[in-house]
Order: sequence, then C-alpha cells, then structure tokens
Amino acid sequence: MAEKSFIITNMEQMLNLFGTHDSNIRIIENELNVNIVNRGSELKISGNESNVERASSCVDALLKAIKNGDN
Repeated sequence: MAEKSFIITNMEQMLNLFGTHDSNIRIIENELNVNIVNRGSELKISGNESNVERASSCVDALLKAIKNGDN
C-alpha cells in the first residue's frame, strides 16, 4: 500500500478542496479506489501506488485551481 501526504495550512483552501459535504474528496476516493484522511493540516492519500499517484495529481490540480481563484 502506498501513501502520499499533503500539508495544507490555509483552512479556506482545505474547505474548497473538500467541497460541499466533502463531495470533491468522495469523488476522488470512489473513482480511484483510494482512502483520503484529513488530520489537522495534513491530507493523507492511501491505496495502491498507481491510484495514489493519480489521486495526488487530482489533488494537486484542484489546489492549483483554488490558489488561482478558479473555485
């Protein structure tokens, strides 16, 4: 099992990433068969290696869009 962690210190960015009722994170979890857990400012993705990499790419893209104001 592989894991990847992100540190997100901006609470507004974290809320936007998760979406309403955690909908964004649930889509990533369901579509890529990964587990995503948030503990404070740490976001941890776990699952098989290729799915974790794909989910990490999704999270990266969402965070870039959020930081650019495209939310």
